[in-house]
Amino acid sequence: MMPWSAMVWAERPTAAPGERIAAAARALVGTRYRPQGCAAAGVDCAGLVILALAEAGCPLRVEPRSEQIYALRLPAREEVEARLGALGLEAIAAGAARPGDIVLTEPAPGRLHFGIVTAVGVVEAHAGLRRVVERPWHANERILSFWRVA
Repeated sequence: MMPWSAMVWAERPTAAPGERIAAAARALVGTRYRPQGCAAAGVDCAGLVILALAEAGCPLRVEPRSEQIYALRLPAREEVEARLGALGLEAIAAGAARPGDIVLTEPAPGRLHFGIVTAVGVVEAHAGLRRVVERPWHANERILSFWRVA
């Protein structure tokens, strides 16, 4: 007979995709920042999103070293958002954002940046700190859009 704790664990439903994505992103906190990185050895903001989704069992339909990923680093918001939709992500309203959603921000004019929403704020590959961090939202943060695994 299984112990009581094992029976309870076995009956628990699997976590929702958003919870798994947020947990996978948080597990990458401390990972080295590496431009165009898309592996546990180092990631940039697009690589963080791709790796966290893959680790959560929700991989995007891209190859890790493909032009599709690097195209997410385009400077034009409309082009990036069109590619996110083409990859199977669904745009959502800011008020509907929840942990595991992907956020597209503009930290400086013409510079786009991805992060993953958590209960605390956002996990991001921070170029200045040279590592993945989890931080609270900044009051003056320019949030462009939120995206969810469909």
